[in-house]
Amino acid sequence: MSKQGVSEHSNPALVTISKLKQTGTLRERLSDQLAIEAPLLIVVVIKQQPIELATIMRTPGDDQALALGFLLSEHIIKSAEDVSDIDVSEDNEITLTLAEHIKLAKQHARTFTSYSGCGICGKASIKQLALNAQRKIDEQTRWLDLIAVVNATNELKSRQTLFNQTGAVHGAALVELINGQVSWLACKEDVGRHNAVDKIIGEHLLTAKPNKYILLLSGRISFELVQKAVMAGISVIAAIGAPSSLALQTAQQFNLTLLGFIGNEQANIYCNEWRLTDSNLESTIEQK
Repeated sequence: MSKQGVSEHSNPALVTISKLKQTGTLRERLSDQLAIEAPLLIVVVIKQQPIELATIMRTPGDDQALALGFLLSEHIIKSAEDVSDIDVSEDNEITLTLAEHIKLAKQHARTFTSYSGCGICGKASIKQLALNAQRKIDEQTRWLDLIAVVNATNELKSRQTLFNQTGAVHGAALVELINGQVSWLACKEDVGRHNAVDKIIGEHLLTAKPNKYILLLSGRISFELVQKAVMAGISVIAAIGAPSSLALQTAQQFNLTLLGFIGNEQANIYCNEWRLTDSNLESTIEQK
């Protein structure tokens, strides 16, 4: 897989603006930084025929990983070997030449726009996900150290450099537990939480088997994020926020462990607790 034009048209993720800030009766003009939100047109070439597949509202940066992760999440490719060439020589546009055997499904026949607050936006369903899921979810028991995951999730905010500058982006990270110790593989940020996850998938999971990988999220757990985890073969999601009802239903169906409302030494375990170790557990109290 080759790529062209990487350095010629790189987009920064920040823009400096002027603002007025009022504190009490004092008003002053200050400079500030905002996270850039800009469209990325994804074009795929199949049998020498270019097709404008999607326009994604995203934070510039990691566009190649974003596009690859998007294609995997949409069940268009299964691995990096399905893409023979990547061209990013045009501003806010990326063209991916796909292998000869790749075919587009009917739902990809027309261009659609994915906004920063919207992932699949109802375009997919759990039934479609069951048909498209291509990676087996690891079902090994008693390997997940909850305290280690809680500490890693709490550490995520300090690793979100763009959020700390702007307060306007979501964060996602991929970590691995090795002998109970957390190994950080990636941390991505974007105005769209689903884009941050796609960037991780595109960079790390097209060529790797997830095994004991854990997806960390800076906000809530929505259905489209569980959908992306299923497609990538990730078995655990841990987040600062809670899951939606559909996210929980999907995680239960595909045997993902969901951990949410993570704070200081605490977490809600929503489903599939059989992955958790009991080494630090004193007792379990069941509601009567």
